[in-house]
Amino acid sequence: MNTYFEKWISGYVRLRYPELEPALRAASDADDAIRSKKCPTADLLEPIITAASSQRRPLSETGTTLLGRLAVCYPEACAAVGRMAQSKSSHVRFNAVLCLRAGVPRDVAIEILKGALRDRSSQVRKKAADQALALRYAEMTENLEEAAAEESDARVKETLLFSTGLLRAGYLVEPRGSDSVLVTALTRDSVRSRLVPNSQIHAGGLAAVVSELQRK
Repeated sequence: MNTYFEKWISGYVRLRYPELEPALRAASDADDAIRSKKCPTADLLEPIITAASSQRRPLSETGTTLLGRLAVCYPEACAAVGRMAQSKSSHVRFNAVLCLRAGVPRDVAIEILKGALRDRSSQVRKKAADQALALRYAEMTENLEEAAAEESDARVKETLLFSTGLLRAGYLVEPRGSDSVLVTALTRDSVRSRLVPNSQIHAGGLAAVVSELQRK
């Protein structure tokens, strides 16, 4: 168990959420044991999955982080995330999407995200669009576009279109008032934006703005 975790437990969790300490320690201890033994048994995964499936944010954030890291290395952890994605509870399906990260087998992650884009919960659909962009899954552009065409929730539709545009072209240009546009560019590990006068765009400066945003 690392020093940061102990400081977080004693300086934050124990003061604000003391009832969560046993479950957090159980998940952390199980993660340590799995990494030490290199053997993610069902018994060891259970407290991590329980934490990842929680509605309590300090617990779910820790659990999804641990389970996501394990899913990079172990098929058993990947399968656990897949089961979470099929849960009857929308918050568990939402948390399954949060488990996805770089290094998780791409086919597994994409399959989970495709299902999440069709989820009954608008929050799950929105998070799936966010995650597809965060993971730079350009091959999901068509799925995102189809989902946007069918989406009835304005906030989710906006996120779907945002992710679609950035994954397809690498940048977006959105009007802001009568004399400027917001240029948003996709970089390797972030998204950056800048407000640019229309005159600069009309003078052929879009490529330069995008290039500069992507270099920062």
